[in-house]
Amino acid sequence: MNKPNVLIVEDEVLVSLDIGERLKKAGFNITAMTETGERALEHLETNKPDLVLLDICLDGKLNGIETAEQINTKYSIPIVYLTSLTDEESFRKAQKTKPSAYIQKPFNEIELIRSIELAISNHSHFSHSNDETKSSQEEVYYILNDSIFLKHRTRFEKVALSSIVYLEADGNCTYIYTASRKFFLSTTMGSILENLHIPNIIRTHRSYAVNLNMISSYEGNTLFIDTIEIPVSRSHREDVFNRFKTI
Repeated sequence: MNKPNVLIVEDEVLVSLDIGERLKKAGFNITAMTETGERALEHLETNKPDLVLLDICLDGKLNGIETAEQINTKYSIPIVYLTSLTDEESFRKAQKTKPSAYIQKPFNEIELIRSIELAISNHSHFSHSNDETKSSQEEVYYILNDSIFLKHRTRFEKVALSSIVYLEADGNCTYIYTASRKFFLSTTMGSILENLHIPNIIRTHRSYAVNLNMISSYEGNTLFIDTIEIPVSRSHREDVFNRFKTI
C-alpha cells in the first residue's frame, strides 16, 4: 500500500520539522514543507498530495485561509488546518473553506494523525461514491480534424492535438497542459485518451499521460519536460519505454 502524501504549510520551521518527523514515523510521506501559501501553490502545480496540512498564520502575501481558497478553486484535495488562533472570527472564516478538520496548537499527536487519516479516507470514499454521478455530468468536447475545442474562460479555443504536452488526472476531472496554457475538463483522463486516439500520447501513471515528442530527458522512472517531472509507474514502464527505439 502506498504511503499517503502530505504537504505541510507552516511558517515556523521547527514546528514544521517536528510535524514532518511525527508524520513520517506514523507512515506518511511528506511531499514538501513550505513556509508560505505562494510556495505551496507552486508545489501543487507539479505535485498531487493526498492532503494539505495548513497553518492559518503564514508569512508572505497569502494567509492560510486565502491559500485554501485558491487550492479549493483548482484542486480536489482535503485540507486540515493547524493553528494557534482561538478567536471565533478566524474559525468562521476558515469554516467557509470547508476544511476536513480544524486543530488547535499545541496539538495532540494522536488527534493530529487520526484527523489526517480520517480526512484522506473520507475524501477518497466521497470521490468513489460519486463516480457515477460525476460521469453523467461530464461535459461534451468537440473534435475537428486534428484539434479539440477546450474552454478558456467563456470561450472554447481550438487546440491542436499535437500541441498537448501532458495530461494530469484529478479524480474524475482532467487538466490538459499545452506549452502556454492549462485547461480544465470535467471528464476522466481515461475517457479523454480513449476518445482522442493521439498516437504520441501515452499513459505513464494512473494520474499522468504525456506526449512523447515533448520529452526532453528521463532519469529512472521519471520523464522530464524541461523542468516538469512526469512519473512513470511500474505498471506502465514497459509500455512507455517500448515506444523508444534502441540502437
